[in-house]
Amino acid sequence: MLARKPPGLRLWRHVLGPLNGDDGAWSIGNGFAAAGLARMIATLGAWEGGKGMVSAKKDMVGWVKGIVEGVKGVDESSGAENGLLRNYVDDESWFGEVAGTALMASAVFRMAVLEPRVFERYVEWAERKAEAVRRHTNPDTGIAAPAVQELNSMVREPIGTGSAEGQSFVMLLYAARRDYIRWQKGEM
Repeated sequence: MLARKPPGLRLWRHVLGPLNGDDGAWSIGNGFAAAGLARMIATLGAWEGGKGMVSAKKDMVGWVKGIVEGVKGVDESSGAENGLLRNYVDDESWFGEVAGTALMASAVFRMAVLEPRVFERYVEWAERKAEAVRRHTNPDTGIAAPAVQELNSMVREPIGTGSAEGQSFVMLLYAARRDYIRWQKGEM
């Protein structure tokens, strides 16, 4: 069952096109888009040639904001009970999983440093997602679960033994959160 999306919120779809099309709003895919755009925005800010790309940067900031608002809006209206984003964020028949949650939250922390006036309002939500990921990480092994099956994202049975992709996104989340905290303290 698709979740009720608040009016005006748009999510990025998984695969467009007639061949192997997937119209679902995959949380990891939305995280890939947001995190990738954040990286491009950071690169433009550090690159001498990026100074002439103000319009492109503004567009990218708007796209990330739209992704975050869309995912956050669906999550807050009908999110998974475990505090994690669902594999397909707007489909209540999917389970909440660590990979998409960690990647989306990491993008928010990165953008809060790059564009604080725009993204500071999303940090509290990202903190809740980071806490959900922490609760779903085994303190003895470091394995974060449940995760979507990497080789077949359409399998509706989560894996509890961790996924390389999910583990790497958890590392990105904690690095981004650490950097955000350091930035807030004026250490960056």
